[in-house]
Amino acid sequence: MGHGHSVALFQCLMIYLGLTLTLYGWGDFATSKLGSGARPGMHSLKVWLGSAITIFVVQVAHFFSAISATIVFTVFAVGIARTLYVWSRTQPLKARRPGLKGWAEKLAWTALTLIVMAWFASRSMLPDLTGDSGLYHFNSVRWANEYALIPGLGNLHDRLAFNQSYFGWVAFLNFHPYFGQGRVVANSFVFLLVLATIAEIFRPAIANHSRFITSHPFRYGPALLMLAPLLLLALRPKLLMSPSPDLFSTLMQYLMFLLFALWLARREYLHPRLSEIELVLVFIAATALSVKLSNAVYSLALTATLAWVRFRHARLSRLGTAGLAVIFAIIVGVYALRGYLLSGAPFFPSTFARIDFSWAMPEQAISHTSKAITVFARQRGTDVGLGEALELGQDLAVQRVAGARAIYLTLHQPGLLE
Repeated sequence: MGHGHSVALFQCLMIYLGLTLTLYGWGDFATSKLGSGARPGMHSLKVWLGSAITIFVVQVAHFFSAISATIVFTVFAVGIARTLYVWSRTQPLKARRPGLKGWAEKLAWTALTLIVMAWFASRSMLPDLTGDSGLYHFNSVRWANEYALIPGLGNLHDRLAFNQSYFGWVAFLNFHPYFGQGRVVANSFVFLLVLATIAEIFRPAIANHSRFITSHPFRYGPALLMLAPLLLLALRPKLLMSPSPDLFSTLMQYLMFLLFALWLARREYLHPRLSEIELVLVFIAATALSVKLSNAVYSLALTATLAWVRFRHARLSRLGTAGLAVIFAIIVGVYALRGYLLSGAPFFPSTFARIDFSWAMPEQAISHTSKAITVFARQRGTDVGLGEALELGQDLAVQRVAGARAIYLTLHQPGLLE
């Protein structure tokens, strides 16, 4: 491992640490203000809640300003200050010192954590050769870093009309103009956070192995089932190193399933007060929809099921129920408003609720993009019509060539893109 890689690795680990402290602070603040806490919460849930809030804050700020280091450092400063304040009030003045065995266990877990983090960071630093990254991922991130939200940007290229909040997340982690490698942190951090959540779920059972047998099957079963697919995803560096929302979206779906099963196992639907898991689920479900529109059915079905189970057993107060609905509506509302500005369609590439603003993309162009996506999704199958393939195949080929050319220029002649 060369000196350059060691420095980059250290930078990445420091960003992981700073981001964790930041998101924890924002999550703790939201938990305290929104009245959650039927039982002691999990530390990782506060980080997840903070990530959803940060993505939302970035999306709102982007209406008025480019996503630059000023916004990033402000968010970091507020979040870290809150975390330090909370820890200063909760840590005992005279903590009980662990014995030799305790220190050995802490050292072993710390070493294992650092090794896992370093492995993910190193994998994420590999060069991204994904076609869509050259076509529009990097371009969407750069537009976000250098300009406030531009009405009608989708007219420049239809892919720039994709209203995916994930690109704002990557732009946020670019620390523009200082770092510029947000794609290295964006997916790998969230992957590590999923693993941390699973580890925190397993923690009681590691201390007492009988819990695996005596606990509700939903308590540890879903987390165990996730280990195999997570391992397969981790071994595919293409997903980690790309500024694509696909991996981020998949991990959010895993998280929602995991937390919903945990919510059922802990019977938190019997508590009259809003639980931390319920709060995180609503925030993450709405955020997942804004990250990728294909999550809409999953997010809406999960939140509807949560509400149905909740109403069957112990209803929340009217204020609590309305609060969750308002949170979901605000996040989705901001997402829809951004869609109107980018293309005139709140749920691009659907023409549903499209308004013919002066900057709006032509309805035919939006429909064409929707058909192109359908053909691309079905091209490995047998139910693609010959007419559709002939009509849209040339367009897809041109887009792939454009993506490949952009990647080539980035790797070999970066000055041409600056």
